[in-house]
Amino acid sequence: MRKKTVITGIVSLVFSAMFLHSTEAESTEYTPSAEHRARLLAEVRAENAQRLAEQAADPALVLADDGKALATIVHTEDDARAAGMLREWIALMSGVELPVSDTDPGTGVRIYVGATAVDAGLDLSGIECRSNEGLRVRTDGGNLYIAGQSDQATARAVARFLETEFGCRWFMDPDWGRHYPELQTLNVRQIDFSESPGFVYRRMWGAEGAFRGWGWNVWNGHGGTSIPMAHSWGGIVNREDFETNPEWFRLDEHGNRIQGPWLNIGHPEVRRRFMEWALRASDNGNRALSFSPPDDHREDFSTESMAYDNPDVIDPSSGRVSMTDRFMLIVNEAAKMLYERNPKPIHGFYAYSDYTLPPTRPELETLSPNLSIWIAPIRFSRYHPLGHPNSSTQQLLKEIVDGWSGRGASLGWRSYNYNLAEVMAPYSRITTWAYDLPYLLEKG
Repeated sequence: MRKKTVITGIVSLVFSAMFLHSTEAESTEYTPSAEHRARLLAEVRAENAQRLAEQAADPALVLADDGKALATIVHTEDDARAAGMLREWIALMSGVELPVSDTDPGTGVRIYVGATAVDAGLDLSGIECRSNEGLRVRTDGGNLYIAGQSDQATARAVARFLETEFGCRWFMDPDWGRHYPELQTLNVRQIDFSESPGFVYRRMWGAEGAFRGWGWNVWNGHGGTSIPMAHSWGGIVNREDFETNPEWFRLDEHGNRIQGPWLNIGHPEVRRRFMEWALRASDNGNRALSFSPPDDHREDFSTESMAYDNPDVIDPSSGRVSMTDRFMLIVNEAAKMLYERNPKPIHGFYAYSDYTLPPTRPELETLSPNLSIWIAPIRFSRYHPLGHPNSSTQQLLKEIVDGWSGRGASLGWRSYNYNLAEVMAPYSRITTWAYDLPYLLEKG
């Protein structure tokens, strides 16, 4: 009976919250009203109706009609997954399985996917994309051309074609998360569009076993140029060095040297070894690496390290002196060294724990351009968007994003959506992301 009472209470709270939210009349920049959501839905439905009318009135080509296949998918082995995804969704919509070929049949409607589209004349060279993920979809001469600048971009191009031309959506990984129309005739309008992602790197992660389906991930934008984000420092010094050089390791609040991964990063010899480690770990600057300290929080009270801190800057999440300056000075120096050897790899650094706040030293106003600062807001509320007036931590977090922005380095966002204590169904992060993601894109 007690369990039943608790569940009933939770349900009552949820429905109360839903009722209160549904009666809100006004939109804010953070939360759209029910009326605003209704307008958006009406716009989507109007676009769908317009698309269907255009397809029926003047189709550029027809892929299937009344159970008959009217097109052939042409692809190479490298693009088999993208072509397979296209074929699968066409079958879902029409019940028709289009024939596939690795050679051009020369007659009928052809859907060229990937390399075959480029060989047939689809030009991708004008698409600027730092991560080589530009895509293009085009109808021409009674045929359809779908391709991207990489194999994964080609699969994403297939998804964008299905979205824009038929309104397909893949909301959740399982089959029940797919949304598509059931059509006897698949007409395609005259189209020619190209795109590239706004973010260089997108990675979805969550509960163990979640977000593992290749098709769903690619459809929803997973991918890009991987930029390291990991706790590191392994190999700067050896564990055995503690016996002969304990001063290389952190000093705790009791004045004891502690053998472990946390180091006295202010010690001249440790700083020299840090630079040597950066060269080794990056293959002399040719491979991206993460400069981030070990996980968890361990204070180092060594006078050499504390000399690099700004004692006036207190991290409000812990009440301790921010350690950003002590870490960023050596990290920025190492990044500049690697940039001189090879400017292409992007190296990561976590803004995390007691080193989340932006740096304050004048020499860190401009950071090496081969750095990506991964803001990892583990100590901040997840219930509100950045800067929300009801959340003091999100107001601070927005200031932190602004403070890291504009320093020459790129920014990464390593959020905590569904780990730790974040399985809060039926609570959704969609409204939060709707505000945060465009803001983060604006900030670089």
